[in-house]
Amino acid sequence: MTQLYFKGESSEITKVQLAEGETVLNGLLRNGVDVPYGCRTGVCQSCIMVSPNNEVPRTAQKGLREVQKQQGYFLSCCCQPKEPMVVSLSDYFKKESTTVLGKEFLSDTVVRIRLSKAICYRPGQYATLWKNAQIARTYSLVSHPTADNFLEFHVRVYPDGVFSNWVKDGMQIGDSLEIQGPMGDCYYTVEDKDQTMLLSGLGTGLAPLFGVARDALIQGHRGRILMLLGARTQEGVYYEKELADLQQRYPNFEVRFSVREMAPEFQARAGYSSDIYTLAKMLMPDLSNCKVFLAGGASFVRKMKRQCFLAKANMGDIAADTFLSFPK
Repeated sequence: MTQLYFKGESSEITKVQLAEGETVLNGLLRNGVDVPYGCRTGVCQSCIMVSPNNEVPRTAQKGLREVQKQQGYFLSCCCQPKEPMVVSLSDYFKKESTTVLGKEFLSDTVVRIRLSKAICYRPGQYATLWKNAQIARTYSLVSHPTADNFLEFHVRVYPDGVFSNWVKDGMQIGDSLEIQGPMGDCYYTVEDKDQTMLLSGLGTGLAPLFGVARDALIQGHRGRILMLLGARTQEGVYYEKELADLQQRYPNFEVRFSVREMAPEFQARAGYSSDIYTLAKMLMPDLSNCKVFLAGGASFVRKMKRQCFLAKANMGDIAADTFLSFPK
């Protein structure tokens, strides 16, 4: 048993006994303490807390910036303290109010939403959207902060997804919700404008990659930019017009699709393949001095990252936006 002392907004201290192996977040929730949380896996950072005068387990600070770590910030959903801790909520990622400006179906399973600009960000980062105090999900930013006057997100609808089905059926233009962020390091930085770039993703992994590619092109990137997008079926391919427009406008940008289960007529179309890993090896066998951006599920990111490393990519040149499963 570990003693936890939670300091609320009124400076009132709530004492909580954590069970063996219990996280700070679960212990607080079990004792009726109202604290924000989202994914419970450490990715959305909604449950970030601070304990400046205690030793924070390093495993509870994964994904945080070094300055945050030094200041005692940690993810309460990942923190299993062995010693007594005094913790409090953090305003590091303050929630901001935003308004739904637009909603459009890009496919049967992907909804594009556009929100009023409420945060400063880099294309490719992600933010947490809050339906209410209990329900939140994290999505990547597709829009561009100077080229667009809105925030754009692509929401994949799952049959039992609480948030995504609300977006699909319940969200209306004019609705208000809260946004928290941005977070993540998967974005373009101007280091070498002639450097080759490989962007590879599955499904709505397109979202951050489109943002990264567009930002690079707007900033005048001259090197080759190859985007490889994968889907299980042809219905999973979307945003073709926007990608085609980008290709037409910028000759150094190219997009290729990989569809695992292709109909014959789909397979005959130029730029399509059935295996994204084979396609990457064929089109870019040597990734020396290449900047790589990956987006998709954990297994895809892990496998593609290893493949890129074996193709001589520097691990420091590989940025990833890993999609993790949220509780329903």
